[in-house]
Amino acid sequence: MNHPNSISVSLMILTWDGSESLEPCLQSVACQTRLPEEVVIVNHGIGDGDKTMMQRFHTDFPIPIIHVEDIDSMPGLAATCNKALKAVRSDYIIHIDQYCILEKHFVSDHLKLAEPGYFVTGSCGMIGETLSKRILNGKPVNLHLFKPGIKNYFTNLRIPFLSGIFSHRVSDPHKIQKFLCVCNMAFWRKDLFEVNGYNQEVNGMGPGNTELAIRLLHHGIHIKQVRLSAVQMHLSHPENVPNNTDQSDNNLWESFISGVSVCENGIDTRSLKLSDTEEIDLTGIIYTCNDEAHIKEAIKSIDFVNEIFVVDFNSRDRTAETARSLGAIVIQKNSSSVSTGINDMVPQPQHRWLLLMNANERIPMPLRREIILTLKEDPEEVGFLMPRIHYFLEKRIRYSGVRNDRVSRLIRKDHFTLDIEPDLRGIRLDGLVGYLNSNMIHSVMGTSEEYFNKLSHEVDLEIHNSRKVEGTIHAYHMVVKPFFRFIYYLFLRGALLDGVAGLTISFFEAHRLRLRYMKLWMKQKSLPVHDDIH
Repeated sequence: MNHPNSISVSLMILTWDGSESLEPCLQSVACQTRLPEEVVIVNHGIGDGDKTMMQRFHTDFPIPIIHVEDIDSMPGLAATCNKALKAVRSDYIIHIDQYCILEKHFVSDHLKLAEPGYFVTGSCGMIGETLSKRILNGKPVNLHLFKPGIKNYFTNLRIPFLSGIFSHRVSDPHKIQKFLCVCNMAFWRKDLFEVNGYNQEVNGMGPGNTELAIRLLHHGIHIKQVRLSAVQMHLSHPENVPNNTDQSDNNLWESFISGVSVCENGIDTRSLKLSDTEEIDLTGIIYTCNDEAHIKEAIKSIDFVNEIFVVDFNSRDRTAETARSLGAIVIQKNSSSVSTGINDMVPQPQHRWLLLMNANERIPMPLRREIILTLKEDPEEVGFLMPRIHYFLEKRIRYSGVRNDRVSRLIRKDHFTLDIEPDLRGIRLDGLVGYLNSNMIHSVMGTSEEYFNKLSHEVDLEIHNSRKVEGTIHAYHMVVKPFFRFIYYLFLRGALLDGVAGLTISFFEAHRLRLRYMKLWMKQKSLPVHDDIH
């Protein structure tokens, strides 16, 4: 580990609304026992009065102040932060926002925790509204642990010799939200450049820092949470932080499940397509039905293939239109069978190899690279099995019947058949089968209504394609069998070990069986069976 005094450090302060809080923040920086080499002010929109104040600080401040702004083009917070990263000259960067008041050992405590292979997230005490107004009005205030108006008692304690013991070290992205303090983070500069900085497709300070932290974890950089040191107070302020959008939420979740560490639109705007992909004899085929919420990211995850077909089965939303706008070739099928739809269109692709996937599946970067390298060697195999990991309710599913799940998705187009199935489970290969090591991602997300509608549609396909002749259906089929299906998934397939998500999966599996028998009973009674019955 580097000695703290040997590490060059820059303090990056993000300001976005011309707040008067920047002055007390800078005053607390000037009082540090270990001054940073420089202060970088990331200006995302401040007024003339604040500029005058900063000019005064430029003259009197004990260390250099670098002012980074991009007001003319207003590119967004992430773009301004990336511009600031290019201006930073130190090895280590501590990132705070304008509402932070730093305890005098804040920088030195951070440097004691600086360790290669880790980034640091802080914890902060909160200053109440009344006390915040006194500080912002320039009235002298002696901040101490027992000062009335100071909240979060435990996070204000500073016991340096215990801080190393109680600093949590986390490598699991699933726990990121629990530990992250987005107004106080510290990084090695080289780590930020390796993941291409802030993702400019994600809006807002909180989502931007969270998405960056997720990619750092994917890159193998672990997180360390500050405890009992590096104390900061956070002024109470109106909710005027640049906020997140629905698109940012989608990007945040896609970063979480993708396993990708390098963003495309960051410090350098660069494509993640590999330069030699034109040599890969590969077509992507995506199976969809009412997948407007998923199709964009599905297509984006296979943008390294030479052509993309979207086989759409009776979608009633904008799935087909969205796919066409992204350059995919859309083939709409009225068939209720995926096998019929895909087998009919297999002669159309120009390439020998096919990559089949559902709209809620993703090909993350490690699997993308392995597919490209595998096909460049002209393998003798006629298809490859790849491991698939599952997310449900934004939680990694490790049991619930999905352990050791491998699926056939990379196949030679002249060496496979697709049996009658409601999805891609019926792929059969007629030759040597190989194995890939990198994971495919399967993510089930959306509202309960969307999931129930999807479940109802899948049951309709199962009924349509079933060759089994059902006898008389009564209460045993619609009550007793679903109950035992629930017990079977919960205990025998290990869903209980997945917690609430596993319990929900068990319920849905039982509901799927009940719904199947209910629709079959309605058909036997010649009652109308609507698509929206669930």
